[in-house]
Amino acid sequence: MRRVVSTVLLVVAGVAFPLFIVARWTESTLYDSDSFSQRAVEPLDSQTVRRELSHQLTEQLVQAGNQQATAFRPAFELGLEDVIDTDTFKAIFRNAVRQTHEAIITERGDRTGLDLGASFAFIMSSLQARGEEEQGTQQGASGLDDSLSDVTRRVDDLGLWDAEGIVGQLALASFLVALAAAVGSVLLAEDRRRAVRRLGIAAVIGGFFIVVLLFGATWLVGQQIEDGQLAGAITDALGEVTSDLRLTGLWIAVYGLLIAAAAASVERPYTPAEVWSRARRWVERRRQTTWGTILLGVLGLFISVVFIQEPLGNFELLLRAGALWVGYLAIMEILRLVRTVTAQRAERGAAWPRLAAVGAAIVVTAGLVTVGLVLTTRGAVDDAEAASAQACNSEESLCDLRIDEVTFPGVHHAFASSKYPGYLFAQQVGTITDQLRAGVRSLNIDTHYGVPSTARVPGQDTPIILTDRVATAAQRAHVEEDPVAEEQAAQLAAAAPRDADAQRAIYMCHSNCETGAIEFGDGLEEIKAFLDDHPDEVLLLTLHDFTSPADTAAAIEAAGLADRAATLEPDAPLPTLRDLIDSGRTLLVFAESGDPGGPAWYHKMYDWFQETDYLFTDEDQFDCAPNRGPSDAPLFLINHWLTLSPPNPNVEAAVNSRAVLEQRIDQCLSERGLLPTILQVQFAERGDLISTVDSLNEKRLKEK
Repeated sequence: MRRVVSTVLLVVAGVAFPLFIVARWTESTLYDSDSFSQRAVEPLDSQTVRRELSHQLTEQLVQAGNQQATAFRPAFELGLEDVIDTDTFKAIFRNAVRQTHEAIITERGDRTGLDLGASFAFIMSSLQARGEEEQGTQQGASGLDDSLSDVTRRVDDLGLWDAEGIVGQLALASFLVALAAAVGSVLLAEDRRRAVRRLGIAAVIGGFFIVVLLFGATWLVGQQIEDGQLAGAITDALGEVTSDLRLTGLWIAVYGLLIAAAAASVERPYTPAEVWSRARRWVERRRQTTWGTILLGVLGLFISVVFIQEPLGNFELLLRAGALWVGYLAIMEILRLVRTVTAQRAERGAAWPRLAAVGAAIVVTAGLVTVGLVLTTRGAVDDAEAASAQACNSEESLCDLRIDEVTFPGVHHAFASSKYPGYLFAQQVGTITDQLRAGVRSLNIDTHYGVPSTARVPGQDTPIILTDRVATAAQRAHVEEDPVAEEQAAQLAAAAPRDADAQRAIYMCHSNCETGAIEFGDGLEEIKAFLDDHPDEVLLLTLHDFTSPADTAAAIEAAGLADRAATLEPDAPLPTLRDLIDSGRTLLVFAESGDPGGPAWYHKMYDWFQETDYLFTDEDQFDCAPNRGPSDAPLFLINHWLTLSPPNPNVEAAVNSRAVLEQRIDQCLSERGLLPTILQVQFAERGDLISTVDSLNEKRLKEK
């Protein structure tokens, strides 16, 4: 009776433990929005999946009436496949999946499809198909607001989203049942060593059952889809998503081998010769009976059909089984050696040295197996997280902070770099791109109207740009006077008559475009390229605008940044970094003049900011006295640079040291009770701006 009960409990443990593993994986994967969205991105690494997704999205855009997708479908579809392989699209896709998943799980929304509408502008600009806002384009944009609705609906029909509580209870119950059954099976067995060995074999079978189940389920899902391309994409996607569960099953089998080897007789290991001999005898016994022969025939046909249907997948299973067998034989050899050596050295009648040595060998081997388990299964998850985990402004911990709770490293006159052709009196080392790559997240830019002249910058083939003096004079009250630059600009302008065919345009220059000017559109293209490559980064753009809001906003729209610009509502809570990133609007634009005439996202800066003064010629003059902006403005700007003529990078580097920056921050906190939203410097790449801001943000997180 004990033997029967022990065997029954062994079977129960062998069934319950794999069930626990699958249920626990399902609970942590399907019902956590962050985990689910990260895994949803993993299949995009498969070319088959990308090809099918591009086909499905193109079809949806065609149905919505998009002109480009309809007229140039083959090229459009091919280009879209490349777009899907970018980090930006993956971030958009991940965020859309997470938002849809949260809405479904919390029942805050309907169970339709993904909202990929925010990705449309990026897709069109990436395909170089974005031009005038035609009717077809607008229809196409709305055509992505319910993407893959059929897939979402099919999954919903399975009832998975409503089973969270059941799955959690099943995981806990199956674990307790497996543990109790395993212990009971060993305790009730007549031969406990044999029971432990059988328990190890059950673990091997259970681990392989998980692997076979995943292969079988993936194959079965593929068979239910008539479209061969879609079936291939779905099976590839399932394979990517369940890779860590498959690895877990294999490592459970390894643990089972370790247990079986530790409890097995060393004298009769399952070598290839031994297994072949036992298998042949088993087959011969089956052939002696009618039903046994039928069983052998059915097994043979089943194996034949399985390998014909999925030869590569099943060959992979055989290879994994062979690798596990080699591992089993290796463990058996190690234990045989340990037992032999300890038996020779142990005192007659004393068993404890041998037991200690064998136990130590088993512990070490189990430790190595555990290391392998952790490294491989975590690696499968980390690969996805590294590529797709949301890190707002490079730090995951900043995601749920409002913009007034984060400090952005900022630069004054971001365009004023000698790396730009013809620029004199530089105030930064690198270009806008260089600054952004170094960690700067707030850019201050002056915009002026200018016209090209016939003269060239000495030593370069760069035309001197003449400043529109009428517009500059109107704003002169807010211009930092620089006598040296003014004199140089006047000399250059006197010798540079306007080009007869020149058209007025917007340039980035500091008061005098004659001493250095870069087309505003070129700077905006640098910003857009950075946002395209870094979809989880929020940027602030502050404009000292000597150009009209309508013209400045039109330039931003022409650069493809209007769809990235967020709008702040005066009476609403400020958004978090995650809010901005999820919306795809990761650019905040503030204009110092900000006269009426711009769109809603073209914010008047000093409705939102209060600031310090900025006219300092020595470090000892730094103070935190109020300058522009009301005292109740939610955002705070610390102007931290010296108005030297010409600018001196070595002096500014000392001003940008951590000690001076932290002293200024502490001073403003003491005098005004505010921590900076923007800490703005010159020559940002010299000194400790980025590391100081990182430390300040970490400190604020700890204090929340």
